[in-house]
Amino acid sequence: MTNGSIPRGQAFICRWAGAVLYGLSLVAMPGAAHSETQEAEGPPGCGQFFDKWEVEGAPAALLAMGGIGRETMAAQDCLSRNDTAMACEHWGRIVAALPRLEPSLAADFGESIEALKRRHNCP
Repeated sequence: MTNGSIPRGQAFICRWAGAVLYGLSLVAMPGAAHSETQEAEGPPGCGQFFDKWEVEGAPAALLAMGGIGRETMAAQDCLSRNDTAMACEHWGRIVAALPRLEPSLAADFGESIEALKRRHNCP
């Protein structure tokens, strides 16, 4: 990595992982993937935050992966709309959710997200 950027391959993997995790969240726990601030169908858009980090009876790691997937897709939508500040907010939520994951997985995601935050000058 140089100057806070991530290699093109890693960026692709982040987008791919976001889509896969989002899809898994819909299949595994349909009610947990949506909130009042999120559309009932389709991928999450910029500013649509995942807020179901804790659902009774649901494994925390599974909810975290679904939430990370949704936040990743929403951040990508923000970038496509040139709303870097909102993308930074989505990435911040991902970083806050990392402790819910297995440590090595959290480290992998964390490294990629921190690189994106640096690349886009996020606080």
